[in-house]
Amino acid sequence: MSKKCIKCGYVRDDELDKNTPDSECPRCGVIYAKAKANSTPTPPSLNKHVHKTAPKEQTKETNKNLTKCKDCGGKVSKNAKTCPHCGLKFTTVPQKITQFGCGLMSLGIIIPIVFIAFLMIFDSGTKDKKPQPTEAKKEQPTEAKKEKVAEPYPCRVIKTQDISHSNTKRMVYRIYLKTQAVPNEEQMKATAKQIWKTGNKQWDEFTVFMIFGKITTFKFGAYGVCEFTPSGLSKFFINDAPLQMLKLKFKTE
Repeated sequence: MSKKCIKCGYVRDDELDKNTPDSECPRCGVIYAKAKANSTPTPPSLNKHVHKTAPKEQTKETNKNLTKCKDCGGKVSKNAKTCPHCGLKFTTVPQKITQFGCGLMSLGIIIPIVFIAFLMIFDSGTKDKKPQPTEAKKEQPTEAKKEKVAEPYPCRVIKTQDISHSNTKRMVYRIYLKTQAVPNEEQMKATAKQIWKTGNKQWDEFTVFMIFGKITTFKFGAYGVCEFTPSGLSKFFINDAPLQMLKLKFKTE
């Protein structure tokens, strides 16, 4: 029976996700048991201390020697060390000293910020004065980049499958690369990108599974896997299992 991830909603595919452990979601990587444990609501903790609010004063006259407790709001003497209502301990600090300390703290924050801003402005000014590269030097990197562009492999599409789930549109391509040698990573990426660009950018998730040479089935998984989002290539990895099984087959024969 296929499992559904509690976190991302992905339904496990027995064929596509057989290389991923049964206890783990192939899409988001969460452990099913841990996600289920985290999803169970925990009872709200009981408040250990219940503070009684001070009764409202019956008269409108206020005593200058009284102040409000910051914790429970009850009326407390300014000279009191603890609140008689909730037991909160007070720390008496003269107002002038507190204001002076706040002023020093603000200066200690402002002065480093001004100094850093000055250094950034000075540094940006010196960078602007550096000589600009000539047009000949600018052209060299562009030519080098053009030479490094990998050519896609000729390929044959074996199967396409729409495995959309929930509100996620997902398409899977299984292709065969027409090469007998072990394919190059960059060329595999170029081949998958070519397929993705030709009418497959609308999918939320687009995956290309690749085999090559004498690996003619996906029995032991795909050798190369490319995953795309609407913004482009998001993940690429190689699975050595099909290649190892092929080598083992030739040794036994």
